[in-house]
Formats: sequence, C-alpha cells, structure tokens
Amino acid sequence: MIEDNVGEVCWDKLGGSLFPSNQGRIDQTQVYIIFLYPSYDGKIMDIIFGGIMRPDWDSYFMKIAYAVSERSTCDRAFVGCVLVRDKRILTTGFNGSPSGQPHCDEIGHLIVNGHCERTIHAEMNSIIQAALHGVSTRGATCYVTHFPCMNCTKALINAGIVRIVYNVAYRIDENAMNFLRAAGMELEQKEINIAGFMGEVEM
Repeated sequence: MIEDNVGEVCWDKLGGSLFPSNQGRIDQTQVYIIFLYPSYDGKIMDIIFGGIMRPDWDSYFMKIAYAVSERSTCDRAFVGCVLVRDKRILTTGFNGSPSGQPHCDEIGHLIVNGHCERTIHAEMNSIIQAALHGVSTRGATCYVTHFPCMNCTKALINAGIVRIVYNVAYRIDENAMNFLRAAGMELEQKEINIAGFMGEVEM
C-alpha cells in the first residue's frame, strides 16, 4: 500500500467515489494507472481489466515485430518478423546482411534489378534462426510488419507456417497471394498504432 497522503491526493482527484472499500487508500498499481490515464473518468478496474492496458494477442505480437524492426540495417524498409506458436515466441528476424558481413547502413546498398541484394529479409532471418537453433516452426504464426515478398512467402509455406499477420500492405504480389491460397494459409491484415517506430521507405 502507498502512503496515506498520496492516497488522499489521488482520492481527491477521482472524486472520492471509486474505492469505497479502501477508505481513501489505493495501491501503487492504481496510482500508476491514474497517472498514465489522467483523463479517464470511468471505474479504475475497467482500465485494468477492460482492455486498455491489455492488448489482444495479435496486437501484442505485432508491436513486438515493430520493436524487432528497429534492428533493421537496410533503410529501404525497416521490417520485423516474429514467429509464434501457442502464444510463445519461437524466433525473431529483421532486415540485415549475412552474419559477420557489412550492413547497408555501413557501406551502402547492393542494388540489383531494383532490389537490395545485400539484405536478408526479416521472414527469412526468422526461419534461419529457427533452423540454426533447432526450433520447429510447424504450425506457427508469422507476425510481420510488411506483407511478405514472393520468396519469403514460399519459405514461410515450406517452414510450416499456418497463419500470417501483417500490418503494411507492401507491394502485394498476386502470385504470392495465389501461393498462400493454394497452401491454405490464413492471412490477416492487422492495423495497429505504430507511432514511435521507424518508418518504412522502399525495399
């Protein structure tokens, strides 16, 4: 429990009506919630259990994918990928050069036919990490910031991925869509607030 004087201050701000059983005292978690959401005028328990503090699982893993994307070293697109099964993260991946080799942000891009050949895509890196560490990806969901390219689409299918959740409808290839349909892949575009994360340019 927090000190009485702090509890009384918070109690006064909330009108003294939300915590009758606490007699003017609230615990530290509730204080943090109040400070995070000072304009909220509903019941405090609605904040804790009503979904404002707890995102759904797809939003949760997509936000992690965006956090992973900030490790990308090719500024043509900051892409992040997270492979998940049973609500557990298996591997992550971001756009970058082969291990131990110079990155685009160090020596520049290697452009061939309009694409950067120096970069391994985030989805590929996620699959490679699974292979490297002996982690099965069969039955997993791929959370990726951008719609996968054709090569990544084929790799995800062969890796046993059963569902793809993406945010940015980036250069959607109809052939890739046909491959996904033929594989029976579940596909969902998830719109989330990505304020504060790196933006994307071109790949």
